[in-house]
Amino acid sequence: MTLSIITINFNNKEGLKKTIRSVVNQIYDNFEYIVIDGASTDGSVNVIEENKDKITYYVSEPDKGIYDAMNKGIKQAKGEYCLFLNSGDCFINDNTLADIFNGRTYTKDLLIGRQKYVDSNGKITKSPYLRTTEMDMSFFISSTLPHQATFIKKELLLQCGMYNTNYRIVSDWIFWIEAIVKQKCSVKTLPEYVSLMEIGGVSNDMSKCHKEMELYLSDCLKDGSLKWADIFICAKQSRNYVIATRNKIGIFIQNILVKFNKHIR
Repeated sequence: MTLSIITINFNNKEGLKKTIRSVVNQIYDNFEYIVIDGASTDGSVNVIEENKDKITYYVSEPDKGIYDAMNKGIKQAKGEYCLFLNSGDCFINDNTLADIFNGRTYTKDLLIGRQKYVDSNGKITKSPYLRTTEMDMSFFISSTLPHQATFIKKELLLQCGMYNTNYRIVSDWIFWIEAIVKQKCSVKTLPEYVSLMEIGGVSNDMSKCHKEMELYLSDCLKDGSLKWADIFICAKQSRNYVIATRNKIGIFIQNILVKFNKHIR
């Protein structure tokens, strides 16, 4: 089987309906569909039961958070690639998977497509087209990959230990670093738009995201998998840093960092 589509859900009945409809309407059919529900109490389980003939595997039980639910899906997956399309998200159209997989063969560990985002007012924005040469530590200091538009080899997920459940918000970002930066996995970018994602949820709280990112980087420094100099150099190359240093305060900070850099090399 080519693909395992995994949907996780918790008390998002209407979003789950939309996602299931988007999946089962795909013209391409060489995939299995897995739904992991976190013991919802809003009627989501009824939605799953109503569509169980279209779902390969489903479960509704308490979990330890988003990434624990994702890991449950990975353990059940039998496809070569996994795609996480969570409740509320959907494919761009009914031909999405056919356009990507019909008549094509892939060998890369990650197939990274593009994603569109819709906010509460219906405004749509698009993820940028990425180049494989961009995907280094300097990129991940200030950015991430479109999770709902990236097909991940199950073998790679297992090799990286799946998603780290010690982090509740940024484990997908951590996975990209582990897979691409540390393990040098193979990557292919796709020109197609894959998914439409609703903006919202815990990952939109950037203060919490930054705290977890800082904790992860600190852990990397402790175990030696990253060096201070590596993080400093990457931070200087990141998009956020470049933007910040266009003003006088940013230039002042930059000068301090340059002096600091002499002591950490």
